Amino acid sequence: ESMRLVPVAITVLFVGFLVAGVGVASASQPDISVDDSIDTPEETIELEGSTYEVSAIAERSPGENLTAKVNIPSDSGGELDLYASDETRADWENVEDGETATFNTSQLEPGTYMLALQIDGSYEAVHPVIISGYDMELSHPTEATPSESVTVTADVVQSHTERPLDGVDVVVHGAGDTIDVTADQIDDETYEATVDFDEHAEGEYQVYAAA
Repeated sequence: ESMRLVPVAITVLFVGFLVAGVGVASASQPDISVDDSIDTPEETIELEGSTYEVSAIAERSPGENLTAKVNIPSDSGGELDLYASDETRADWENVEDGETATFNTSQLEPGTYMLALQIDGSYEAVHPVIISGYDMELSHPTEATPSESVTVTADVVQSHTERPLDGVDVVVHGAGDTIDVTADQIDDETYEATVDFDEHAEGEYQVYAAA
């Protein structure tokens, strides 16, 4: 049988946190949600000595508003903080249950950030955010057999940063497996990664790329 590949492009500049995003929580639990977040392989990230399991990430270009909705206990107030990758607080908003907070990203450098919901002095939920430094398009086959290798091509355009591109990583995730490959540079804007599906289960996989 064949395995489906679902194209997903993360147009980002990664610096700092090892990221993904916050998992789905029930309405009674403290939670942060951001529209258009991208589901990613589950990772553990750390903020001020505490760890959080995350499995989604929000992405914005510099200048695009970042709006997040919070769930917190109805008898408590909260604060939604936006942290940069060095754990300095870039911005913050006071919030109550069900409210949204909007952050202006015009002054933010491309990189990795994290929304953190503080309730009664403790952080109860986090949600990673990427302010993208590059525009990226992915291309690859949409089906493969379990014994087959496929080529993933990433076309990368530097759009919001003058920082040189260090490289491109390709991650294929699904059916309980995660395949991580460093792409080879073909020319100034093109990178290719060969993904080998030997010993990986049949099923549907998502393809991510990070610059």
